[in-house]
Amino acid sequence: MHILKRLIGRADGPLLHGILAGCVIMAISSLGLLFIWHSAREAQLDAVRTELKQLARVAATLLDGDRHRLLKSQAQAGSPEHLHLLAPLVKFHKATSGIIYVYTAILDGGRIYYILGTDYLYRVDGDSEVPDPIKAPHDTWDPTLRRALERHEVAVNEEPVKETVRSYMSAYAPFYDSQGGFVGVVGVDMWVRDFDARIAAIRRAGIGAVAAVAVLSVLTGFVVFRLSGAASRSRRAIESFKRGWRRQNSRRRCMRNAPKQRRSRKAIFSP
Repeated sequence: MHILKRLIGRADGPLLHGILAGCVIMAISSLGLLFIWHSAREAQLDAVRTELKQLARVAATLLDGDRHRLLKSQAQAGSPEHLHLLAPLVKFHKATSGIIYVYTAILDGGRIYYILGTDYLYRVDGDSEVPDPIKAPHDTWDPTLRRALERHEVAVNEEPVKETVRSYMSAYAPFYDSQGGFVGVVGVDMWVRDFDARIAAIRRAGIGAVAAVAVLSVLTGFVVFRLSGAASRSRRAIESFKRGWRRQNSRRRCMRNAPKQRRSRKAIFSP
């Protein structure tokens, strides 16, 4: 308890003012930097989402919904019908950059199935995954894909999906048959390495800014500490001067009153 009181006593006055000033500057600056970083990240994500939606919409226009309905099993893999449906999607895939997979999915009995996949004919560098067979079930929880299939709308991931070797985002757009009936969705997976690089650059800049703010906060606290100390010393000097002045006034009054007091004592003791 005694040690705690000593520490509190040392933190009082100028030191406390300096610490508070530095902490306030650090807190306000950090909140501002956090807001800027979040805004920059959201702006980059919005740009990726917009691009993915456009790509998915374009890919959806390349599909023949009537022929797509005819693909029922893996036994049709490599058939003229299968290759005819894949051809425009593969051409589209090759013409884009950063796209990992282009594929289609349907909803049958509440279960999601993959039908087409451009990786059957074309793969990007580094992709060693075995292509999914026709009507392969997709039982992994994917709320974005399910929403696109159930609501028949364009959907895109809110955040990148992180894997061991890369991060990617997916967008889905519906396609229809010749009668306007909903068939399924086309999916586009994009490797967001450019996004990761931009976010890493923003993160490095943010770390540098936080370090600069920390130094500024320390300097601000030191300046406030020195100014508060100088002000405190000035106040003590003024109080000391006032006390000395009051003591001098008291002595002067005593000296002025001393002859009167002596005369009154003589009057009291004289016969």
